[in-house]
Amino acid sequence: MKGEETGTRDLKEALHAYEKKLLLDVLAENCYNISKSARILGISRQNLQHKIKRYHIAVEHRTAGSSHG
Repeated sequence: MKGEETGTRDLKEALHAYEKKLLLDVLAENCYNISKSARILGISRQNLQHKIKRYHIAVEHRTAGSSHG
């Protein structure tokens, strides 16, 4: 067993899981609008896109029948 390393890894995993859930929640609430979600999260659009890739989040345009560009 690695003792302290295991604890650190568990904390990192928990933080990553929390961050991914938060990203998913904010993205869903904003119809997967990256710019709006980034503003709400207080991060840049590029940073949000990096996190989306990191967590393998599928971002689809899920607007209900509306089209925006």
